[in-house]
Amino acid sequence: MGDAGRKIALLIGVGDYGTGLNSLQCPVNGATAMQKVLLNPEIGGFDEAQVLINPDVGEMRNGISTTFAQLRKDDLALLYFTGHGIKDMSGDFYLTTAQSELFENRALNTGTAVEDEFVQRVMRNAYAERKVVILDCCFAAAFADGFTGMDDSSIDVDAQLGAQA
Repeated sequence: MGDAGRKIALLIGVGDYGTGLNSLQCPVNGATAMQKVLLNPEIGGFDEAQVLINPDVGEMRNGISTTFAQLRKDDLALLYFTGHGIKDMSGDFYLTTAQSELFENRALNTGTAVEDEFVQRVMRNAYAERKVVILDCCFAAAFADGFTGMDDSSIDVDAQLGAQA
């Protein structure tokens, strides 16, 4: 391992929901397939790739916090979410959980989802310099609105993700 740091992933797939949201078949398969790819030493080469399937709010928040809190400077962290992404009436973005539901007026019960500000705050507070988020959901671009870059320089994706030369 040495100076290269660890490669750690948290993969979240949510396909079962509460009232008002359609169930999805792909998230469970997507998260487990991503785990196989990441853990394959010839492809992803990740040291850890935890999968959360249909977590409730507490499980999702805890999984995200735990994953990012354990990181060291040279580690690479990947957060992958697949499921429904929802914006509320104010335009704020949420990752859904197995508890997520809509009220009769079709508004999101925000107490049943994880707000993007939580995820961004946890990531900002992590020591790792290399952090990646992949959102396979509607409104995923809304997540990026909360991030600002350190500079305008281009990113060497291979180097940042630990590709071998």
